Amino acid sequence: MPDVPREWARLSYRDPRQYLLELREAERSIAGASLDKKTRALRAKGQRKYLEARQAALFCHGINEALGLGIRFAHSEERDYDAIATWREGDVQHYAPIQLKEVPPASANPKATVNGVLAGLAKYVDSRELIVAVHVTKTGRLTFDEIQIPDGTTVRQIRSRPQGFLLYIRSRAQDARSGGAWSVCGERNA
Repeated sequence: MPDVPREWARLSYRDPRQYLLELREAERSIAGASLDKKTRALRAKGQRKYLEARQAALFCHGINEALGLGIRFAHSEERDYDAIATWREGDVQHYAPIQLKEVPPASANPKATVNGVLAGLAKYVDSRELIVAVHVTKTGRLTFDEIQIPDGTTVRQIRSRPQGFLLYIRSRAQDARSGGAWSVCGERNA
């Protein structure tokens, strides 16, 4: 096993698909409840850890669908990361910290952009093991050619891919083609 912090091996890891199915069942069970919009969106005070766990599960599930690695995740807010992913390749158990970033809906932050979020990654100057997942929930068009990855940013890609970022994007619920599904949308290498 590669040299990783001991606490990572002791975390309780979840299958992201199963976690999302359980979360969907919980959402269905409260569908008729009179909850405010922020609470339903996991944006009310005290819900951040649930929002982050959901985002980590979505990201890991997308990676599993795209790469078939059998990644499991654990939500953990230690140091400069929000979750830990783990997967096995042959005899090697891999671990990787995940930093979750978000481009929120315009109602939460109308000025937020993907490039603005990525510019904030400059503070992670020595994070070669860090995987950055950008959760985009803001409606609008995203043009990958316009995404600017800051110089000097060092983050990791799964399976020793070139340095880059994987973005996952929520399709609009009104989009009849997607049915509001979550999907891995694209990869941009530096």
